[in-house]
This record gives sequence, C-alpha cells and structure tokens, in this order.
Amino acid sequence: MLVELGSPSAPRAAVSSAGSTPSETAPIAVDPDLADDPTRGAPSPRPPPA
Repeated sequence: MLVELGSPSAPRAAVSSAGSTPSETAPIAVDPDLADDPTRGAPSPRPPPA
C-alpha cells in the first residue's frame, strides 16, 4: 500500500530513523511504536508478532 503512493523511501526512512530491525517485519505496525518511543527502541517494549 505504501509503495502504491509512489514513495517507497518514505516508509523506509521512518523505520530507519528509530531502527532498521522491524523494517523487515512490518513497518506499518511499528510506525505507531516508533513515534511513541523513537529513542527507547520501539521493538524493545513490545517486539513484533513475528
């Protein structure tokens, strides 16, 4: 869906800003997490379901 917008670099940049670990799992699900704890490490408090 994000790629349909024509900006595949946009979602990737958001994940890279906080951590390039969840980028392979699901950037959409991590989006809200990163915004909440960008310095803490979104995947730290609540890791992905994968």
